[in-house]
Amino acid sequence: MWVLFKAKAKIIAVAVLSAYVMPATVVAEEQYVGIEEIEVISTTPLQGVGLPVEQIPAAVQAVKGKDLAQQKSTSVADYMNNNLTGITVNETQNNPYQPDILFRGFTASPL
Repeated sequence: MWVLFKAKAKIIAVAVLSAYVMPATVVAEEQYVGIEEIEVISTTPLQGVGLPVEQIPAAVQAVKGKDLAQQKSTSVADYMNNNLTGITVNETQNNPYQPDILFRGFTASPL
């Protein structure tokens, strides 16, 4: 009986030790597989600091003088309210000469 117990103990010990050794051999057989390089372009706070408009990671809207002349808006704020996305113009105290301009959470106000 004692001999059977020793034999079983040896078999269990060999099985446990081989389980610890196997992952090391599997890892050693893996080969490095390279991935393609990814270029990340961060937000640029000011336009004209050397980054082309195509690489700015945000919506860029540009207005030319001839566009303003063709529309014949009463003011620049009126043109922005009617033609640019993400801009809201509010008239402060119902005065069209003192507009609040809201652009993506930022407010420009004459008051």
